[in-house]
Amino acid sequence: MERLLTIEEVSELLQIPKGSLYNLVHEDRIPHIKIRGRLRFKASALEEWIKSLEQKVQKPITAEIS
Repeated sequence: MERLLTIEEVSELLQIPKGSLYNLVHEDRIPHIKIRGRLRFKASALEEWIKSLEQKVQKPITAEIS
């Protein structure tokens, strides 16, 4: 079974405050699991979530060569 990460670990991993992470959870914008009221995160789900964010912001690079 994959190890589950705590809110503290994910906050450090993503380099965002815990409060911001709680907001993402509350808004259902980040994959998470609640076990007896405690938040946990699967590393693989977070990796996929980050990849999906990257794809949304990437734009083709177009440059005119003179």
